[in-house]
Amino acid sequence: MSNWISCYHPSTNSWHRLTTIPGLLENQVIKSFAMVSLGETIYVIGGRHYYKAFGDGPDDNYVQEMRLGGVRSSVLKYDTRVDTWSTCARGQTTLDSAEGTSFAEIYDPVKDEWESLPNMSTLRYKSVAVAWQGNVD
Repeated sequence: MSNWISCYHPSTNSWHRLTTIPGLLENQVIKSFAMVSLGETIYVIGGRHYYKAFGDGPDDNYVQEMRLGGVRSSVLKYDTRVDTWSTCARGQTTLDSAEGTSFAEIYDPVKDEWESLPNMSTLRYKSVAVAWQGNVD
């Protein structure tokens, strides 16, 4: 299962496993989440829990996925300096329709708070935004 975060080292052109995402049971994965790094901190935002069963079908390579619930409202924070995980304030988890949402929030890691932004002009689905030079894109 790919329940871990890996780190890429450009100087050696190689990857190494950094940490395992907490709170997942055997054969569980998180899909459709956002991951952001700020300095030496990594944030894992939202996603959905899935259970993966192997070899229960017509052959040994068969994989069956089963969704275990709705969108996760949790935000996990990993401090790479001290190798610890914690939870952060949760934003609103809302989905206007199956086609997406126009709702937007911005997270302040210093205050550990989410602030609502004006609704976007278009519905978005599985989207992520980043801050760059004072703008959210």
